[in-house]
Amino acid sequence: MLDGYAAHSAANGFSAQAAQRGHELIGTGERAYREHNYAVMISADVAFHRLIVEESGNPLLVESTGVIWRNVQRTMSEVLYRGGAPSWIWEEHAAILDAQEADDVPRAGDLARRHAEHGERLILDSMAAT
Repeated sequence: MLDGYAAHSAANGFSAQAAQRGHELIGTGERAYREHNYAVMISADVAFHRLIVEESGNPLLVESTGVIWRNVQRTMSEVLYRGGAPSWIWEEHAAILDAQEADDVPRAGDLARRHAEHGERLILDSMAAT
């Protein structure tokens, strides 16, 4: 819910500097994915999500998601080290960034919400398997 709200809020007036940083983070994540460098991949993933939240301009959202992302980061580390990394993470990040750059508010929020649900399913499925 928070990811969708942040992306929805950030999509109206997403800065060129943030878009450039988003593309850099996606590139870093894709390279880390190809190299199976999960630590770098997780770092780029969290940084991408934080970028969207920061662009929302909502300090309470920044503070709230910071706590959540520390826990998600720990959990994702275990998931990725056990089962590998799915390529869809970076494809979905690219789609979210495209919507941000196009100022497509409803699409940005929807894509971010579905991406978070997709990640949640990855975590829950991994936990069920162990």
